[in-house]
Amino acid sequence: MKIMIKIIEILVNAFGFFLAKLPHRGFLLVVKMLAFLMRAIDKRRFFNAMENLNFAYGENLSQKEKEKIIKQCYKNFSFVLLQSIAVKFIPLEKYNEKFKIIDEHYLNDSLANDGSAVLIGGHFGCWEAMASVLPQRYRQCKMASLGRLTNFESINRLIIDRREAQGVKFIDKKGAFKHLLKLYSGGGALAGILVDQNISAGEGVWVKFFGKDTTHTSIAS
Repeated sequence: MKIMIKIIEILVNAFGFFLAKLPHRGFLLVVKMLAFLMRAIDKRRFFNAMENLNFAYGENLSQKEKEKIIKQCYKNFSFVLLQSIAVKFIPLEKYNEKFKIIDEHYLNDSLANDGSAVLIGGHFGCWEAMASVLPQRYRQCKMASLGRLTNFESINRLIIDRREAQGVKFIDKKGAFKHLLKLYSGGGALAGILVDQNISAGEGVWVKFFGKDTTHTSIAS
């Protein structure tokens, strides 16, 4: 098993090195190819996405518009996934040039007033940037990133390795609250949390979302 895990890590790192050396146009071609494969193979998630759009928009969007949104989501997920694999092999200066932070003063104001801040986001845009770009700008903070691990040790090691590459501590979603309390009790903390998934009623609060009742995590509060 350990040999297999090591082989997978070597293959993924070799693929990441290859992606990092590709010109941007070539990288985008691989992104489109992976997005097409995921869409063709993973039909369950396609139908789940359609159900979510039907729930949110009803008849306000046409079937064609909803399919276009789903296809773009596959491309975005493919882009983030492949860039996360390649990020270790991209020079930091070159990587940081890809990003522009908008309204960063809100984060700076929070840090100036309280010494700490909480970053919340969703699986939209490049969410991995919270653990790859921001650490370069906020070295004075103790940074952490919450994430959900899989049932596969090899994948988990890759997830943690990529998240912690820039000095960000990875915190497993399971049992995360006690780790967050410890992190913030010392001050100067900055944790990134993805909060766009439905959770059990006992773990969150009820809110209105697109006019419908749904649950939302209160962990950031």
